[in-house]
Amino acid sequence: MLKFIIIAVILLALAALVWAFLSRRDTTTVGVPHSPRTMESLLNELELLGFYRYTDPNDVIAVKAQAVEIGYLFGWECTQRDYIADAEDLAEGGVKAFLETILAFLQRQGVELHSVQEDYSDQGYTIMVNGKTYAIYSNEEPSGANIWALSTKRTFDLVNHLLAEAGSDERVYLLYGGNDARAIFLTEEMHELIRTSGLLAPEEIPVRTDEIVLR
Repeated sequence: MLKFIIIAVILLALAALVWAFLSRRDTTTVGVPHSPRTMESLLNELELLGFYRYTDPNDVIAVKAQAVEIGYLFGWECTQRDYIADAEDLAEGGVKAFLETILAFLQRQGVELHSVQEDYSDQGYTIMVNGKTYAIYSNEEPSGANIWALSTKRTFDLVNHLLAEAGSDERVYLLYGGNDARAIFLTEEMHELIRTSGLLAPEEIPVRTDEIVLR
């Protein structure tokens, strides 16, 4: 009788070990493991979000391959999301010219620029768009303010205001700064995906206008 009890105990113990093993396997190995995100997978995710909606369909594969090769996501003129926004030019009366540069993108979003006038003088810099006046800066701005950065921020705020008014989910973000500054158009979802991808150095991630450093 004792022999049968011992055998039963051993079988129960073995059964418990097998059950524990299967349970552990179910929670750790069932399904396909998540692969680390790569530049290729990031671009594919961005494509699903509409990142290449303004790119010639015949060029998308080549544009993505180039982005992987050089590590620059935004594609210059090919994606129609990437524009020069030289901060010095903006600060020295170049906002109207910048708006003309991005006009095709704005029109695609439903933005109409019926009239654009600017007043650039020693007293400051204002621009009137569709009858509404926007201050780029004045001679009363704090002396510690970086006029280049301030001009960029307020120009981009103006653009984002126009996009929001038109009901677009696109916004303009700043990449780099100074004479190398670029305006990158993204949706919030695209920007968040890029920001959290872990693939780009902080200086390679476009920033919102409220993150532009003014000093």
